[in-house]
Amino acid sequence: MNGMSAKLLKSRTVIISQQVNSELSAKVLNQLVLLEQEDPKQGITFFINSPGGEIFSRVCNF
Repeated sequence: MNGMSAKLLKSRTVIISQQVNSELSAKVLNQLVLLEQEDPKQGITFFINSPGGEIFSRVCNF
C-alpha cells in the first residue's frame, strides 16, 4: 500500500477508480471489513469512478 492509499484508509475513505475485477473486489471488500471492525459506528466514504467490469465482482461490493 502506498502513502496515499494508507492516508485514505486512515481517513476511512475507499475509492474504486478502475475497471472492477475479482482482485480489486477482494481488496475493496477487505478494506471495508477492516474499517467496519475498527469502528462500526463511524462512517465510511466510498467513491466509485469506474467504467465497469465483471458483474459478479461489482455485486460483491454492494
